[in-house]
Amino acid sequence: MNKELNLISIADLSRSIPSAVDGLKPSQRKILFCTFKRNFNEQARIAQFTGYVPQGSAYHHGKWSLSSNII
Repeated sequence: MNKELNLISIADLSRSIPSAVDGLKPSQRKILFCTFKRNFNEQARIAQFTGYVPQGSAYHHGKWSLSSNII
C-alpha cells in the first residue's frame, strides 16, 4: 500500500505542478494541442470546444474540469 501511495502522489504532483520547460500543466497542453490541431481562427463556444478536446486527445476527466481549464 505504501508503494501505491507513492505512485499516486508522484502522478498527482506531475499533473498539478506546471512544467519548468513551458509553464503548462498536461491538461493545458492537451487543450492547446487540440486548438492547433483543429486550427481555430475564430471564436468558439466553450461547450463546442469541450466536446472536441476529449475526441482529439487522451483527456479523460470530466467536462467541468475541462471547461475550467479552458477558461
